[in-house]
Amino acid sequence: CPRGGREHKSRTESAASLPYRSCKVCSIQKAPTLMSSGSIKLRRVVVLTRHGERDRLIKDDLNHSESHPYNIEGGPDLTLNGLQNIAELGDSLRRHYTSPSCERACLVNGTYIREEVRVESSGLARTLNSASVLLEALFPPSERGQSPEGIALPVPVYSRADAQDTLLRAYVKCPTMESRLEEWQRGEEFTQKEESSLALRRRVTAAIRGTESGGDGSGSDEDVLPLSDWWNAYDTLETSPTAALSMGDEDEARRLAAWLEAHKFGVSIAGNLCGSEMLNLLVRMATQEADAETPKLSLFSAHYPTMICLLSALGIGIDSGEQSDEWLGEAIPPLSSAFAFEVHEPVPPSVEPRVELWYWHGSAESDGLSFPDEWMLQRLPCPAAEWCTASELAAIAAERALPNVSAWCEACANVDLAECALAAANGRIAQLTSALALAAPPSPPVGFQGTGGNEWNDDGGISPVAAAFIGALVTAILGIVALLVFRKLLSPKLTARKPVTMTLPGMTKSQNTPQSTPQSTPQSTPAANVQMGLSGSRAV
Repeated sequence: CPRGGREHKSRTESAASLPYRSCKVCSIQKAPTLMSSGSIKLRRVVVLTRHGERDRLIKDDLNHSESHPYNIEGGPDLTLNGLQNIAELGDSLRRHYTSPSCERACLVNGTYIREEVRVESSGLARTLNSASVLLEALFPPSERGQSPEGIALPVPVYSRADAQDTLLRAYVKCPTMESRLEEWQRGEEFTQKEESSLALRRRVTAAIRGTESGGDGSGSDEDVLPLSDWWNAYDTLETSPTAALSMGDEDEARRLAAWLEAHKFGVSIAGNLCGSEMLNLLVRMATQEADAETPKLSLFSAHYPTMICLLSALGIGIDSGEQSDEWLGEAIPPLSSAFAFEVHEPVPPSVEPRVELWYWHGSAESDGLSFPDEWMLQRLPCPAAEWCTASELAAIAAERALPNVSAWCEACANVDLAECALAAANGRIAQLTSALALAAPPSPPVGFQGTGGNEWNDDGGISPVAAAFIGALVTAILGIVALLVFRKLLSPKLTARKPVTMTLPGMTKSQNTPQSTPQSTPQSTPAANVQMGLSGSRAV
C-alpha cells in the first residue's frame, strides 16, 4: 500500500525494491478489465469523485456530522499533496475523454465549452477546492477563453447549501439511517467484530495516545477506542502517522475501518436512503437522447459515502451477497478516487445506449510509488454484468430508488429539511381538507325549503354563513402552515447534532463540538475564485 511504501522508504529501502502490493488496486478486482482505446462512441459521461487529501476531521459515529480542530466554516482544507493527487485525476480525465489524445474516446473537445460541461460540488472547502484544481488540469487556462491580459475564464462550480443537499450529502440528514445503524450495532455481527478486533484496537489506542500501556494487547477495555467510533481512529492514523504502530497493524486498522464504513452505507443500512437522487440523475443522463441542452460531461465533487451510497442504491455492497462486491470491505475508496459512468451510443443491433462503470483508484505518486494509470471496469447488477442497457438501469431505479425528495423525506423521517417541511405541511393540509369534507353536514332531504338562517340554502347548497366559516378556517390553517415553513427555511441549523465524544491528540474538549453550517441559497462558484487554503502538514 502507499503507506507501506512510505514506511519501507523510511527504513532506507528504495521504492524500486518494494513488492507490488497495492491495497488500492489488487484487493478491488483480481483480474481488472482496463480502459483501452477503440471504436467507442460516447454520448455522455457522469463522473463522481472523492475529494483530495485533507487535514484531519472528526465525525459523529451515528449521524456523521463533522467537526474540525479549528472549527473553520466549510471544514478542513486540502493539503499540498491533495492538490497534486486531484490534479492527476484531472489529467487522466483529459487524456481519456478529450481531444487530441482521446485514449478512451472523444467525448468533448479539449477546449472548454460551457454547454458541454457541468460541475457540482458539495458545499465544503475540500470538495470545492478539489473541483477547482481538477478543472484546472482538465481544462488548462490555454483551453479556456482569455482576456488580453491572459486571465482565463473560470469554469463555474455549482453548489447548494450543505443543510439542503440531498444529492451529495443525504447521508448526514437521515434519522432512519441512524436508527438502522444503532440497531445493527446491537446485533450479533457487530458484537462479534468488537470481540475479534479488541486486541488490535488496544494497540491502536495506545499508539494514538502516545502511551505504552496496552501496546502489547493488554490494558483496560474501558480505555479502548470503541468500534462504533473507529473511523475517527482510522482518520487519525491517516493524517498523523505514528511510528509506534507496525505496518501490519496499520493495514489491519484500515481494513477494519473499510468493513465498518461499507456496512454503514451498505445495502442493508443505507439501501436507497442516501443514493437515490444520484441514481435517478444517472438514469436521466442514460435515457435522454443526445442533444445540445444536456451536458456531455457531468462532474460531481463529493465524498466516499456519496460513492458507496450510489452503489448501495444500485444494490451493490459488502452485504449484497455478491463475491465481487467484497472489495468494499477491504479498502475505503481512496482520496482522489472516482467513478465514471459512461453512456455509450447504441451499437447495432442494439437500439438503446448502454452504461458502463469505471473506477479510478487514485494516485500514489506522492508516496514515491508509481501505479499504472488504470481505470477498472466494475460490476453492474444487470445480466451482462459489465454493463447495463439504459432501460435495465431505469428498471433498477424504478424498483429500488426513491422517486423524489418528498419520498426521501418520508423514508428518512426528516422534517427539518425545507422541502421536507413543505411536503409535511402539504400532507397536513390534505388531511385537514379531507377532515373538513367529512365533517360537513349531509345534503338536505328532497323538497327541503331553506329559511335563510339555516346552514343549507334553498338550492340545497351550503349557506353563505357556513361557507364563510369553513373558508376562514382553511385560510387560517394555511397561514399557520406557511409561517411554519417560512421559519424552517430561515432556520440556520438543520438538526441538533450530538457532540462527538471521542477526544484525539491535539484537540481540546471544545474542539470536539460539531460545527454548524449556515444556510445559504444555492450558488455558483467560479472554480478560479474558490478560496484555497493550503496546509503543509501530511494528511490523507
